[in-house]
Amino acid sequence: MLEMILLFIIRKFPPRANWRKTAVDNSRKLNDHDLKGVSFDKKELSILKEVARGKGNKEIADYLLISQRAVEYNLTRIFGKLNVRSRSEAIFEAKQLGVIPNEDFI
Repeated sequence: MLEMILLFIIRKFPPRANWRKTAVDNSRKLNDHDLKGVSFDKKELSILKEVARGKGNKEIADYLLISQRAVEYNLTRIFGKLNVRSRSEAIFEAKQLGVIPNEDFI
């Protein structure tokens, strides 16, 4: 029974021999700013602008009158939408997309 399940899985989801090439191709797409169609709500934009101004999560939470956890949650969503892993990458991508104007940088 286990062998049948494994055969089914292997047939349904064959391993990709070129998974490394795919990962490199995906990173190139991101570097080419192929992120059109990304949308942010009002709160996410406010948080992104405050991050660009160099504020920390606690400062952003105090400024926007929300919890620090809400800031962290929204940053996670922003990172996912921009497909980045850090604040500096998020700022860079948002700037490239025109989401953050120049006056919002520190």
